[in-house]
Amino acid sequence: MSPRLRIPLILAAIALACVGLWWRPARPPQPKPVPVSASPAETGAGAAPRESPSPVFAHSPTPRPPGSAPRYSTAAESRLQQAAAASSSPPPLTPLPAHRTPETETRKIKFLVRDYRAAHGENPVGSNAEITRALLGKNPRGIKFLDPAALGLAISPAGELLDSWGHPYFFHAVSGTQMEVRSAGPDGLLFTADDVIVP
Repeated sequence: MSPRLRIPLILAAIALACVGLWWRPARPPQPKPVPVSASPAETGAGAAPRESPSPVFAHSPTPRPPGSAPRYSTAAESRLQQAAAASSSPPPLTPLPAHRTPETETRKIKFLVRDYRAAHGENPVGSNAEITRALLGKNPRGIKFLDPAALGLAISPAGELLDSWGHPYFFHAVSGTQMEVRSAGPDGLLFTADDVIVP
């Protein structure tokens, strides 16, 4: 082969090799992913995909329709719910005998607080339940001042002393040596006209 033909052939081979390096076959078009929540009508051109719904986990509570009764998965949950409902409602009360009035019942509580103060030098402190525990013997000296059965006094499941209408007494320490005991009266509302107060 003559040198004149050899040079063009070498240049042509180099050119083909360069074209082969840069040329790649076109890929077939890939279909666009369709959102999970999109309806068939929304998959057309120009439709905006909706946001995917939030995932639901196995431990997520299932919402129930308004007004429907709760369904318990176990008997233990049912018992817990019944106990919570019982603690929120006062126990049924028996009518007081003629010689026992709301005033005399409230005065009994006042005398118990007075006895506690005489033994400890100060009033019991805290909420109704805390004062009731102190009168029942949970105090520094372990003295039991309150016997509900003997005095005919009612204590709620929450541990609060109840008045003649089944409402918790309200204790207000006026000073270290004076305690106001207040019954909410038949309406169950404190600081109204029917309150029974023993200063």
